[in-house]
Amino acid sequence: MALYNAITTGSVGNVAWFDQTWTFSTGSTPFNDLLIFTHPDGSKTRIWGTNLTYDVGTGTMGASGNIHYIRHHDAADVQTENIGDGLHLLNINAATFWQSQPDMASRFNLVFAGADLIDAGGPLISQTLGGGEGADQFFGGPGHLDTVDYRFAQAGISVNWLNSSQNQGEAIGDTFNSIENLNGSSFGDYLVTDNAANTILGGGGADIVDGSGGNDTLMGGDDSDQVYAGAGDDLLFAGTDFGDSGSLDIIDFLTAVDPVFSTVGITLTLDANGNGDVTYGGTGHDIFYNFEGVYGTELIDNITGNAASNVLASRGGDDVLMGMAGQDILWGGDGSDWLSGGADNDDIHGENWGTTVDTIDWKDGTAAIVFTLAESGAGSFAVAGLGTDTFDGIEGVSGTNAGSDSITGNSQANWLYGNAGGDSLYGRGGGDALYGGVGSDFLMGGAGDDSVNGAAPLTIDSEIDVISFRDATGGVSFTLGAGGNGVANLVAAGLGTDSYTGIDWVDGSELGDTINGNEADNTIFGHGGIDQMFGAGGSDRLFGDSEGDTLNGGAGIDFMYGGTGDDKYVIDNAGDQIFEDAFNGTNDYVYTSISYTLAAGKDIEGFSANPQAATSPINLTGNELKQIIRGNNGINTILGGGGGDSLYGFGDNDRLEGQAGGDHLTGGIGVDRFVFRESLGLASGIDRIYDFTSTDQIVIDAVSISAQTLLTANQFVLGTTALDANDRVIYDETTGIVRFDADGTGVKAALLFAVLNTKPVISFADFELI
Repeated sequence: MALYNAITTGSVGNVAWFDQTWTFSTGSTPFNDLLIFTHPDGSKTRIWGTNLTYDVGTGTMGASGNIHYIRHHDAADVQTENIGDGLHLLNINAATFWQSQPDMASRFNLVFAGADLIDAGGPLISQTLGGGEGADQFFGGPGHLDTVDYRFAQAGISVNWLNSSQNQGEAIGDTFNSIENLNGSSFGDYLVTDNAANTILGGGGADIVDGSGGNDTLMGGDDSDQVYAGAGDDLLFAGTDFGDSGSLDIIDFLTAVDPVFSTVGITLTLDANGNGDVTYGGTGHDIFYNFEGVYGTELIDNITGNAASNVLASRGGDDVLMGMAGQDILWGGDGSDWLSGGADNDDIHGENWGTTVDTIDWKDGTAAIVFTLAESGAGSFAVAGLGTDTFDGIEGVSGTNAGSDSITGNSQANWLYGNAGGDSLYGRGGGDALYGGVGSDFLMGGAGDDSVNGAAPLTIDSEIDVISFRDATGGVSFTLGAGGNGVANLVAAGLGTDSYTGIDWVDGSELGDTINGNEADNTIFGHGGIDQMFGAGGSDRLFGDSEGDTLNGGAGIDFMYGGTGDDKYVIDNAGDQIFEDAFNGTNDYVYTSISYTLAAGKDIEGFSANPQAATSPINLTGNELKQIIRGNNGINTILGGGGGDSLYGFGDNDRLEGQAGGDHLTGGIGVDRFVFRESLGLASGIDRIYDFTSTDQIVIDAVSISAQTLLTANQFVLGTTALDANDRVIYDETTGIVRFDADGTGVKAALLFAVLNTKPVISFADFELI
């Protein structure tokens, strides 16, 4: 472009303006290139010319006359500028302009068309410079703030002070030197300044405004604008159209935080008017006004909207976006994000579906939900109190606090949260994370390496939480870790390697499982297959199913339910309770390491000290049903109760009492005592003793005897009937039958109560009356 020097000779006319005389000089330009027409009434002057040089600094003060307008026309006499009172503007075509008179700084904006050099470097006062079409060079001055203004551009412009190749429209080819501020056009502009402290005004249209670094003041103006909060402490204005229908202003923090110096992004909440302030990166602090939308950083952001219709978007990092009321649009971006639309119908979008986990949050719903996540992670779902959300790219679901939710994932890696209430969470395939939250929850990870958590992350609640292996393709071998936490390798069962937290309740597979509890109060379900369940510490509840299961409560008072099938119960506390209904198996067995009494109605067929080789004393008492009861090698007292029981004393000196029913008694090694009660009468039945010897004793609890005494010789008789009134025990050596006769040859009939199977030779010394 041609450059011209400012001269004061060859003046063609003076124009008085605001009591300031201006001299317009042609320099070396022929006079006929400058046309000045003054209206006869003095109301206006029309100036046109090309290749002009202006120097307003040589003007002198004086009376101005009555000129009120300057109209600048082109060669075709088409008006290009109309200037009136106030802040005025000269539109100059293809010229070079210097202003050296500071008194005029506040009087004029200068807007140029063509390839111009515009220099405001003379006065120490802020200037506003305007270019036009063509490649303009703007020079600001030192010590003051200069503004380049494109407000009169005929279309949107693109200006980037950091990359001039992006300049477009009337700004194409423009360069900027010592310029601090920038005004856009009335159209949609893209405006980027440098890393100094700048002021940008977008003006009308949907603008993108980016101050880069520095402490900037950024104004989007009217319409839907996107304002970038870069590094530094910025003051951001969206415009005066907050909440207007069709207007959406966005504050963007893409370049606000440098990941090299910070690991966290922004925490921001829009107030009711779209205003707020945010501190980030340790030192950055922005204040903003009238925004409906927020775009986050590449780091971890926490962004909360307001009651307006917001657009909230994150980028990198695991972010939290909360739309609150209004019809919001949420974009998760990269990372595993938490997306809560809030009240009203919202559009919620995850990102990188299947590689991260974006979670849709419905915890503020007012009623429980039953929800299955589609395989695509997309869909539409109505939640009471929140409206109908449309979503895609979702891998995680957070249920309500309103009741018992049922949430089912898909084959992807899902994160499922039950929140408050007794929830059921089903992960299905993939490496899932299940969080039950407050309440008694049912958690089933399914195939894949799952993380199953009874409560919210890092929180253990007081309710019962369930981990379930019902989907296993093989039997599960599982031990619940201390505190309900641990890792389980379940690859062989088709479930992968699962980690879990806060679990109290274990739900086995339909196959043969081995499940061990921990020190807490556990509930274990074996389900199908032959299962082995061990409660360990605490007060546990163990449930078998249709097969022959082994249930061992461990320490504490435990409750064991065998179900159908031939089950084995292991007892180690006198308070342990067994629940075995009639016809639920034909060979259910109880093994106990302590003295224990079977509760009435429990259909147990076998009852044994455990282990039998132990020598510690133990007492076993059956119930009204038929049992086989075995002691150990210590001193046992074994009571059969009702039914035809079989009692075995094994080692040491045992006491066996069949009680009601015809029982089978074997004392085993040692001096054993077999007890019978006259008071039972015929209900006692006829007991058979299989190993009675002369060293053993038969003890008869006789109604007529008030104190323990040994049988005397005259009270014992061999044969089948009493011989005199003194006879009490009648023994038939040929059959082994033993009778008790309360009055000898009196009117009372003798009671046959036992048969000695080996027909031993015995005497009165083998009997005792109590």
